[in-house]
Amino acid sequence: MLKAYGYRVRDRLGNPFSGIIEAQDKEAVVSRLQNQGYYIIKVYPVLFQWHKLFRKQGVNKKDLASFCRQLAAMISAGVPILACLAVLEDHVKSRRLSGITGNLIRSLEQGYPFSEALQLYPNVFPKIFIGMIKAGEQSGNLDHTLEQVALHFEKEYDLEERVKLAISYPLIVAVVSLMALLIIITFVFPPLVHMLDQQNAALPLATRVLLGINNFMAKYWYVVLFFIVLFYLTVVGMYRMTKGRILIDKTLLGLPLCGNFIRSICITRFCRTLSLLIRSGIPIIQAMDTAKGTVPNTVVAMAIDETRNNISRGLEVAEGLVQSKIFPPMVTQMVKVGEKTGELDKPLEQVASFYEKELHNALSRIISLAEPVLIIIVGGIIGFLVSSVYLPMVKVIETIY
Repeated sequence: MLKAYGYRVRDRLGNPFSGIIEAQDKEAVVSRLQNQGYYIIKVYPVLFQWHKLFRKQGVNKKDLASFCRQLAAMISAGVPILACLAVLEDHVKSRRLSGITGNLIRSLEQGYPFSEALQLYPNVFPKIFIGMIKAGEQSGNLDHTLEQVALHFEKEYDLEERVKLAISYPLIVAVVSLMALLIIITFVFPPLVHMLDQQNAALPLATRVLLGINNFMAKYWYVVLFFIVLFYLTVVGMYRMTKGRILIDKTLLGLPLCGNFIRSICITRFCRTLSLLIRSGIPIIQAMDTAKGTVPNTVVAMAIDETRNNISRGLEVAEGLVQSKIFPPMVTQMVKVGEKTGELDKPLEQVASFYEKELHNALSRIISLAEPVLIIIVGGIIGFLVSSVYLPMVKVIETIY
């Protein structure tokens, strides 16, 4: 498992740089930085990156796709890569990507290949991006490679947006319902309870439940807030650790509906990435290692890694995928056909397209089914709130008249 190491270095011109690199050990970090010509000031292990709990890492895939497309267009027009990057530094929307582009320019001016300069920013540029750029440099088709990478990132961004859309609708409804409940408990309930106490009215069950919640929140709100923050930090902290992430991912993969959904996302990303890398001429072992990094589930990534090891020992790709017990028969059969025809990239792309369509259809069904279900849930909450507030008032009016 890769570990995080922080570094502080200076380039040949004396400019300071700092950042975080993931590597097997400290020696690997030192070797990588020295090979790129940097003077090392300090390398130290990063036990836990607290800023990751609250700040999103990396760059939006949409920004990366735009970066690749603009760079490809300028390179295909014959513009030198340094001039291309100088233009992009002033025009990219992402401030972080703009700053990193400036650093890339300085690295290229010192004589480093583009792919090596990118390796200093593993949290910004994924392995597939660096691997494809390296293959494009070696083949002399960097502009065509950048177009393929841009298309890949656009498809990934589209899939992520669809997933977010499916999740955001019920989440918004849940948040709004909770806010309505808190407002009623905090502002509407206290004067109502005071009035009922003066009338010595008997409280219905719904009102007593809401009153209990109100009293508990008034006395122990800090305890509730503490446990919410503690739960968040525990889950996120576990997910940052290897064993905790494996446990969470294994649990999610075993859930009836969620597990199939996650598996489909993993298959789509893995097959599309592997197809793209093989089409670019990258060896299958290296391609699988890179494609593994695009899979969002640790258990599936470990199965792919075991498959890669089996292939390196002489096993066929299809047989290795069968032994992983992660990929369904349709995937392994398509891969087997691709191995026999010598065109493995085509069936992999077909598999990715099939599962992508299945995911889109599944997300559309989830959104369609979520609407009536959420209407029922919200109706139940509103009914509970209305009964808890207005039933006591009705009883008070009955006692008066």
